[in-house]
Amino acid sequence: ARIVRQVMGAQGIAVTQDRSPAALVGFSSDHFSFLLAGIPAIDLKPGYSVNGDPERGLKERMLYYETQRHKPADNFDEAFSFESPAEMARRTVRLAWALATMDGMPQMAPDHVMARPRSIPREPHYFGPGRKF
Repeated sequence: ARIVRQVMGAQGIAVTQDRSPAALVGFSSDHFSFLLAGIPAIDLKPGYSVNGDPERGLKERMLYYETQRHKPADNFDEAFSFESPAEMARRTVRLAWALATMDGMPQMAPDHVMARPRSIPREPHYFGPGRKF
């Protein structure tokens, strides 16, 4: 988190924790397999405030998850603007460069729920004993 805050802060971007319910964070993401193996992963999002109102943004995001995400209504719309994704791509490249050139490897916080040695996971806590990978 430190390197993310440094890189984004240098660009004038605030970094906050995801306020979604835990069930929506990490466990349904594309980078979950990295977390499972003890490899830190970063999920960058452009933010969810609507007109400066984070509560409205969270409410609208939850509604999107319930009604559109990964459903037939989750389609491309030609009215979409690509300014935000292009800016997020630039920020991601800057962060990737900082991670690639830093001294040492990024580490997960020892008290993180997914903290584990970087190896083939054995009996992850959410699958229970005996699950083989």
